[in-house]
Amino acid sequence: MKLLLLALMLASPFAAFAQSVLKPVQPQPGLQGLTTIEIRLKGVPTATNPSPTVRLIKWSPKTIDVETFAVSEMCWNAKSPCPKIVEATARVYLTLPWLPNVNVTRFVLCPAAECLLPPFSALQAKPGEIHWFIYNRYTAQWKTPPSVVSGAP
Repeated sequence: MKLLLLALMLASPFAAFAQSVLKPVQPQPGLQGLTTIEIRLKGVPTATNPSPTVRLIKWSPKTIDVETFAVSEMCWNAKSPCPKIVEATARVYLTLPWLPNVNVTRFVLCPAAECLLPPFSALQAKPGEIHWFIYNRYTAQWKTPPSVVSGAP
């Protein structure tokens, strides 16, 4: 009986300690934003520049496991129309404290290191207009076709 009481007395502080250690941990703000998505908007190819990049957009979603990526980019020219965009490619990077940026595109969007997104009609925004892209990574299609919109979408 004495041994049982002794065991219970020793176990109770351990039980309290175990409960405090095993409580669910709230996500830390510093752990979000480890993923960076890059979309390259490509212009009309020429003989001297067969794959011209007219714009590189980078953003960090809160989690890599999101169904759709929505990107808006204001026309970056102040007075003249932006270059005509004819295609887009995407890359996904994962940044971890013990590694530099690791390209994980082939595990996320497509099997290549740079994913050619589905074709779309050429886009040419004027100053004050926005290029608007919504890509569904589960269907590998545009949720809505890329478009140019006036003001915020």
